[in-house]
Amino acid sequence: MNRQIPFADKQRFERALESYLYGCFARRSAARVSEFADSLGVSRSYLARVFPSVLGQTVREALRARQLEEAERLLRTTARPTRDVALAAGFGTQMTFFRVFTTSRSMTPEQYREKWTK
Repeated sequence: MNRQIPFADKQRFERALESYLYGCFARRSAARVSEFADSLGVSRSYLARVFPSVLGQTVREALRARQLEEAERLLRTTARPTRDVALAAGFGTQMTFFRVFTTSRSMTPEQYREKWTK
């Protein structure tokens, strides 16, 4: 049976995700699924089971999408070094940021910045 998820549940998950990520951005710490689950007071396995049915993507995909949006914003609007952008967008390391960004955007962070700052 395909159960409809109330719009309010989707909004709650989205707000919780944004709030968690803003904390990561402020602390310049890596975003982690287990930490997000802890912040909600649920187990990682429960979150992994429920989250996709509410938002239509895995927790990791949702975290990465929003981290990439933040990284893109920083690359377009600041001159911060790539290492700082990586930390400020919650990637933890520059290497992880470079790998994830390049794989998902088919260009390096530097190429993205050049494209938007010409």
